[in-house]
Amino acid sequence: VELPAEEARAGKCARLIRTMYGTRDASSAWQDHYTDLLVKHGFCAGVSSPSLFRHGEHGGIRILVHGDDFGVLADDE
Repeated sequence: VELPAEEARAGKCARLIRTMYGTRDASSAWQDHYTDLLVKHGFCAGVSSPSLFRHGEHGGIRILVHGDDFGVLADDE
């Protein structure tokens, strides 16, 4: 990532204060974010597979997360 011309200085770099796509901690930050959000809305993460979520009240709703892809399985009712 290059700094804007008005901020660029020879031999200087910048420190990211948030995660950015492709950085080492981006995937774990994204996992923490969607896990917190789903738990807040009543889902429980699986013990053996933390990427599989089940809704506590409506046990028929299941969500499988792989990276930034979400698969949802639910009854028609």
